[in-house]
Amino acid sequence: MTFTDRVTIALEVWSDGTKMEGGNEAFNALIASTPYAGGAIGSILLGRAQRQMRERAADVFEAFKERIEQMEKGKLDINFFEGDEFLTLFTLTLEQIQTTHDKAKLKMLATGLANSANSKFALEARKELFLRIIRDLAPQDVETLKGMVIAIGPGIPALSGDHLVTLQRLTAHGLVSEDLQAEKLPTVNMAQPGSQHILKNAFERAPSKYYLISDFGRDFLRFFEAETS
Repeated sequence: MTFTDRVTIALEVWSDGTKMEGGNEAFNALIASTPYAGGAIGSILLGRAQRQMRERAADVFEAFKERIEQMEKGKLDINFFEGDEFLTLFTLTLEQIQTTHDKAKLKMLATGLANSANSKFALEARKELFLRIIRDLAPQDVETLKGMVIAIGPGIPALSGDHLVTLQRLTAHGLVSEDLQAEKLPTVNMAQPGSQHILKNAFERAPSKYYLISDFGRDFLRFFEAETS
């Protein structure tokens, strides 16, 4: 089976999976009767979704083509495209096209799929894992991880709210590691009144939690970089 045959089959299976039959009258009536959102949902289920998926797919594979053309021919494993691993990665990419509209993330998917055939990643056994992880990350998660590469200092402090949720999600995937750091003890003159109290307070303070990008996180980002030679 040639690469073209494999891609054709994958596209047909994916296309069939995005279709919804319009014959279920009770279901259609339920959607149509939904206040405010019924028309939009009906449009998505009965046509607009397929059109948008095709548009996203076109963007992804245009970026994929551009990335392939950027690579030096000697570093491109042509035979990789005929193997089962590429078909798996290709199918995962198609699945994710349905669940993200973020342009930057779609570009990363295309780049990662193309980089999977780069000889630099020939021994990389985590290609499928990388694609599965990026599926679970929101665009702000990816931007936070990229920002940690160039961060200066001990790491990013554990803040609250959405930022903390992002850091914890990155940690759960092993892209980021947690580190506890105690405050530096103050220099005091023990002969001065109150010096023992100052030191006691310093010792009693809980260490602060910081987040650092892991080696795995760096490898993850490198897999999706268009600049990889």
